[in-house]
Amino acid sequence: MTKSLLKSGAITPKNAFDMISNMGININYDEARVLVASVDIDKSGDLSLNEFMDLIFNSTDALNVNLKDLPRKYCFLIFTI
Repeated sequence: MTKSLLKSGAITPKNAFDMISNMGININYDEARVLVASVDIDKSGDLSLNEFMDLIFNSTDALNVNLKDLPRKYCFLIFTI
């Protein structure tokens, strides 16, 4: 685990990217940011434990995120607002 995850207890998009990549799943950083944004209810940019649990135990396969509604911190490389 990265120091930032251990220090804050929150999962950043970078943490999500690193963890998913380490599991051998091919993902790019933008996909990790969209994944985090899809369950980031409080719009903090990170996942709390409850948000992470919502992601893991979500019964649907669809990400609940509209790319046009993402804050700029999420859409750096996805598209230009």
